[in-house]
Amino acid sequence: MDALRRHSLLIILLGSLVVTLAMGLRHGFGLFLEPMSSELGWGRGVFAFALAIQNLLWGLAQPFSGALADRFGAARVVVVGGALYTLGLVCMGLSDSALGMTLSAGVLIGLGLSGTTFSVVLGAVGRAVAPEKRSMAMGIVSAAGSFGQFAMLPGTLGLLEWLGWSAALLAMGAIGALMLPLGPCCATARPLPPPVTCRCARRSTRPPAIVVSGCCAWASSCVASRWCSSACICPAISTTTASRSRSAVPCWR
Repeated sequence: MDALRRHSLLIILLGSLVVTLAMGLRHGFGLFLEPMSSELGWGRGVFAFALAIQNLLWGLAQPFSGALADRFGAARVVVVGGALYTLGLVCMGLSDSALGMTLSAGVLIGLGLSGTTFSVVLGAVGRAVAPEKRSMAMGIVSAAGSFGQFAMLPGTLGLLEWLGWSAALLAMGAIGALMLPLGPCCATARPLPPPVTCRCARRSTRPPAIVVSGCCAWASSCVASRWCSSACICPAISTTTASRSRSAVPCWR
């Protein structure tokens, strides 16, 4: 149980870091509107259109990112999303045309956000924690995203004033690359199968018998003090027949 608790806490921590980075970097894009538009001679519409494409793709791609996380695992989706996010920041820092701005800040970062934010990370966290702690764990990760938007904005402003908009975006790409090693750590073990109780344990207030991978594992205080009149029924696959059989095994204390 202690190992499971430590594993759950680790998933919550790593998921919070991923969401903090993803949401925190995104929240500072508005600071680049004035310097990029002035230097490259764009109107505000170019920057606004790129961010509109980003938000649109972020929302549209989230169901597909969640489905891919269910199929291939959250770790792989977070790594791919982090790579797209980082590539989008680097290309945004090197872009000098409206098309480049749309493809980098709009398409790449929008797709990257769908793989590194709530739809994927909250699913991984929900599978890693116990059901009674699931809402609290998801609340912690969601709060981490809000904290990232608050905490990383002054840092983004400092990079912009110190390095200029292009180098600041490249530095933000390096920060976004930190999501890549965090992704594999978000892999979660498959949930345990639901416990199967024996018949006689239903009439007892003591801990029931548990079936794990087709094998009965009874606690020492499973049932009554003598042999049960009704045997425990353990579903198992017979080794002699191809069909599923039910083996009757007596319970004891």
